[in-house]
Amino acid sequence: MGLADRVGQITRAVAVAALLWLVLAEGAAGGLLGVASVAAAAAAAVALGAPRSRRRRPLAAVRLAGFFLVHSLLGALDVGYRALHPRLPLQRAWLHHPLRLPDGEPRQLLVAAVSLLPGALAADLDGDTLIVHAILPGAEGELRALEARLARVYGIEGEPAA
Repeated sequence: MGLADRVGQITRAVAVAALLWLVLAEGAAGGLLGVASVAAAAAAAVALGAPRSRRRRPLAAVRLAGFFLVHSLLGALDVGYRALHPRLPLQRAWLHHPLRLPDGEPRQLLVAAVSLLPGALAADLDGDTLIVHAILPGAEGELRALEARLARVYGIEGEPAA
């Protein structure tokens, strides 16, 4: 990894850590504690982060972000509606989803993204199977769609293999 790549990696880590800090601290910079927390998180991310093994596709990443935002909003509205109107049934289920994405960054991002979607929680990773607790109908299809979009971001064509 060249110097420019390393600087880019550190810059991205600091930017992500700072954004996360601002979200968690509700916009407060936090002074010295904020700077120390962002620096520690960025250092950990750079030190523990796996090297990139695949080239990302920026347009597919933008499409994934749009997909995620739209489905998060729709899912949040559905969960909120169900919470206010308990007559609507929750369809609780444990999904055992065989992962098609390769190990590493693509799979890690999928596991993290599943838990951010309303009505789904990545509960366990058992080898090449992701165990998800879902409370909304259609969660299995949403999971497959999310995995397919992530495959496109990483340039994994056709049926990604584990």
